[in-house]
Amino acid sequence: MNLKCIKDLSHFLAETFLEKGKPIEIFPELCPPNMNEEITVNCFRLARDLRQKPEVIAKKASEFL
Repeated sequence: MNLKCIKDLSHFLAETFLEKGKPIEIFPELCPPNMNEEITVNCFRLARDLRQKPEVIAKKASEFL
């Protein structure tokens, strides 16, 4: 899935949390059928690379989007 918003979010999070904006890769996932949304970003998967708690990443991502 190649989405511009995911690429933009990847650059934003890298610039926010990493030195010199090292690139990170975000893989959007399909939401469970019981949710109204179409895709989601799993912040638990990003926590290790960004060295932040998932809730901190989620807050920054929601501010960006």
